[in-house]
Amino acid sequence: MSTRAKRPLNGVRDSGFVGLRSSMTLDEVDCERRGYKLTKTVLGTGAYAKVKLAYVMESKVERDKRLASDLEEKGHNMVAIKVVCKKKAPPEYLSKFMPREIDSLNSTCRHHNVIQLYETFHTESKIYLVMEYASRGDLLDFINSRSRRGVGIGEELAKNLFRQIVEGVAHCHRRNVVHRLDEELF
Repeated sequence: MSTRAKRPLNGVRDSGFVGLRSSMTLDEVDCERRGYKLTKTVLGTGAYAKVKLAYVMESKVERDKRLASDLEEKGHNMVAIKVVCKKKAPPEYLSKFMPREIDSLNSTCRHHNVIQLYETFHTESKIYLVMEYASRGDLLDFINSRSRRGVGIGEELAKNLFRQIVEGVAHCHRRNVVHRLDEELF
């Protein structure tokens, strides 16, 4: 392992003690126990889940070689953590769709055009999915922001983005995972 992966990135150090501090939420405590420093930054929301930005703690990087390798390649120590509230989610989602999502993410791992799932863990009330952080943001937001400014994305960039999408979807199909497409596209 390189020296970069051994030292804490962005100054996230382990305190050696993970306990409930008055300013910490239960989600923050749960994540810290697993080696992640959950932030207040919300990357996305859904009916029963929120995706938040988190930093990987030094001790976690030292224990998880795959995660350390991916973070080293990306040059940061950030991950996205999807926090699913079991109380808000319908039973069918928890018993059928959530396991299917986890299986699909596990099946499609190790491709540069597909978001990676690093780890899952759960408590009595929450399910946590630790995923690769897409530091450049959402593709649709990027295209829409350029369109609103009247710039567009141009043919060359459109071809490059389309190629990346097709490569990612083909990777999923080779692993018998079908990506659900939005009906509005058709």
